[in-house]
Amino acid sequence: MKLTQFDTVILAAAFFSMVFSIVMWFLNAQDLTAVFVGLWVPSILGLGIFLKLKDLEGKK
Repeated sequence: MKLTQFDTVILAAAFFSMVFSIVMWFLNAQDLTAVFVGLWVPSILGLGIFLKLKDLEGKK
């Protein structure tokens, strides 16, 4: 299965959100903010899956 540009953007957004959250957590700058940013990851992936399914449904 080949990744499309859309897939790459969604995965990159989720990855950078996770990395940003981990960096904030270990730098001990903002613990609650780090958790909040970490919660973006499943939301971003869920949105990507939803949009991908809507696209596939439209191609039927």
